[in-house]
Amino acid sequence: MGGDVVFSRILTREGEGLVTDGAVRDGYKVIKYGYPVFAGGSTPTVGEPNILPYEVNRPIQCGGVLVWPGDLILGDDDGVVVLPSGMAEDIYSDCLKHDEIEKAIIDYTQRKKISPKKFYPFNDETKKMFSKWTKGE
Repeated sequence: MGGDVVFSRILTREGEGLVTDGAVRDGYKVIKYGYPVFAGGSTPTVGEPNILPYEVNRPIQCGGVLVWPGDLILGDDDGVVVLPSGMAEDIYSDCLKHDEIEKAIIDYTQRKKISPKKFYPFNDETKKMFSKWTKGE
């Protein structure tokens, strides 16, 4: 993918980070830029100098996932996900609810000293119990 020089150009163009299924070079320098980089690996070698991006705002495929301009990219220590732009708010809402249910399961299983296995995968019983917990039953 590139190294220090390529990443400085991304910063100049107001890039907010980099996601690639390729390898990157100069990772120790790039970290100092303070923006996130998610890569398929690292390499000490210099890439092919004649291969440069020539289109922007076009759909791409990265890591087997189709990414369209405007999609929301989220990454953390667990990895990277792509949220289609038209679905991002609904997905975010679903994630918040999922997180609430998992917090309730942790609380419940610790208090009752039971295994959480009966709650997974989430099913109607899990949702019903969560509804009771949030109502204080």
